[in-house]
Amino acid sequence: MTKVVHFSEAEVAESSDWENASLYAREGDEAIVGGAIGYPHHWAGHSISQTSAIEIAINPGALFTGGIVYRNEEPISVNLQLYLPLVTGDRRYVALLLRGEEKTEQESRLFEVDADTEETVERMTPKTGLRQIVCVVQQGLTSPTPVKPVVAADQCCLGFVELSTTGIVAIEMDNARRVKTLYELVIANTTIAAALLTTGWNKFSIRPSPLESGKRYAWFTVTTGNHALETVSGNKFAQGSQFHVTDGAWAQGSTTVDFAMRLNAASFASTRTVVEFQPLILENGMTDIRLLHAGWTLGGTAMTWEIRPSDADEWRPLNDTIGERTPLAGLPPLVRLRAVFTGTTDLQPAIILDAYARGMTFRPRGDMQAVSIEHQFGLSSQTIQVEAVIDQYDPQKHTVSPKLIVGGTVLTPTTCVITPDLVSDKKKTWLATYLLGAPATSARVRLDMTTTEVTDIPFIQNIAYYAL
Repeated sequence: MTKVVHFSEAEVAESSDWENASLYAREGDEAIVGGAIGYPHHWAGHSISQTSAIEIAINPGALFTGGIVYRNEEPISVNLQLYLPLVTGDRRYVALLLRGEEKTEQESRLFEVDADTEETVERMTPKTGLRQIVCVVQQGLTSPTPVKPVVAADQCCLGFVELSTTGIVAIEMDNARRVKTLYELVIANTTIAAALLTTGWNKFSIRPSPLESGKRYAWFTVTTGNHALETVSGNKFAQGSQFHVTDGAWAQGSTTVDFAMRLNAASFASTRTVVEFQPLILENGMTDIRLLHAGWTLGGTAMTWEIRPSDADEWRPLNDTIGERTPLAGLPPLVRLRAVFTGTTDLQPAIILDAYARGMTFRPRGDMQAVSIEHQFGLSSQTIQVEAVIDQYDPQKHTVSPKLIVGGTVLTPTTCVITPDLVSDKKKTWLATYLLGAPATSARVRLDMTTTEVTDIPFIQNIAYYAL
C-alpha cells in the first residue's frame, strides 16, 4: 500500500475513514498487479471438471485484467445443452470466456435513529464489495471436423469444450492465456551444489539464450541454506537495480546497493560465418530434406541453409528454385550441407545441436494407396459414387484407380468418367459409380495411384463419396 489511514486517540472516526482503509488496501493490490504483473486478459488457478454429460464446473481461480483481479470463491456451473450439435456426426467447439463484474452484497445492521434515547432500527445496507467472475460461452460452427472459435484479443479464454450430439467429448484448457509464475518466465536456470560454492567469483553456467536489445531482463537466486551474495555500493552497476522479494509477489528495489556480477556474452570474429556439416545421404537419390533443430534468428540477422548435390558445382539455398526445378531435381544420392550465419560481431543467429537436432532425407515411392475412415451413410443403398479431384496429373506418367471397400471386400467401379478441368489442364475429376450386389449402410474409399517418375507426382485435391 502507498497510503494508510491514521487514527488519533479520542478521535471520532468518520465512516469515510473506515471506507478508505479498504480502498487504500485495494489500490495497493492494483498497483502491484497493474505495474509489476500487468496481464491484460489472463486467468490463474482455474480448472475445469465435467459434472455430467452436458455440464461442467469451473473451479475457483482468478481473472487478471490489467490492474484489476476478479475471483470466484465457489465453482461456476455451466450447462452446455443449448450448444450441442443437432445432426448426427457433427461436432462443435465452444470457448469458455471469463469476464469480471462488480457486485455489492447487503447485510442487516442496526442504525441509531435517536441520539437521546439511542433508539435503533434494523436496515439492509451495502456491506461487501465483490469483484467476481462470470462465464460466457462463445460457440463455433458445427462440422464433422470442427474448428475452434476465434477469440478476440480483449477476451480471456479459459478453455475449449468439444461437443457432440450426445454431450461433452473433450475439454482443453487455453494455457496461452494462463498467468505464468516468475519461475516459468525465467529464460534459463541452473543449480550449483553447496559444496561447489566458494568465496569470490562463482560461475553459473546456463544454456546460451538470446537477449534482445531494448528489453529489461531479471535474474534471481533461490537457496535453502545460509548463503549470501557479495554486494557493492555507489551504484556500481548503472544499468540494473537490486530487488528484495520476501513474499513471492512484492519486490522492493534498492537505490544504493547492487550485486557484484559479471555477464558473459558471445562475440564473433566475423559478420558472416559458414559452418559445413556432415553430408546427407540416401541410396537411389533424394527429393526432400527436413532439418529439425532449435535456435533463433533475431532482427538484423539471417541464417540460410545451403546444399551442394554431388553432381553440382555450386552451393544453392535449400529452398531455392530455378523455374520449377529444385536443387534436388536430379535425385542426388549425396548432398553436402552448410549453414550460413549473417549478423554483426555482437549478434548472430544460432542453432542448438542437442540430442533432438537431426537432418532427414526423403524420396516418394512410385505407388501409393490412400484409405479413408469408414463413414456411415445414414441410409441403405446399392448405388455409391466416389468423386475425386486430382491435380498435377500427367496421363503419360500417372495412373489413378478409385476403389470402394464394403466390409472386407475391395470393389472396382462399375463405370468411371474422367472430366478435364476448365482452367487447368493438369487437373481432372474422376467420378466412379459402384452398383452393389446388396445394400450397404457404410463404406471406405481407397485411391490407388502410380508414377513413373518419383520427382513428378500427382496429389489428391478433394475427394467425396455419396450413397444414392
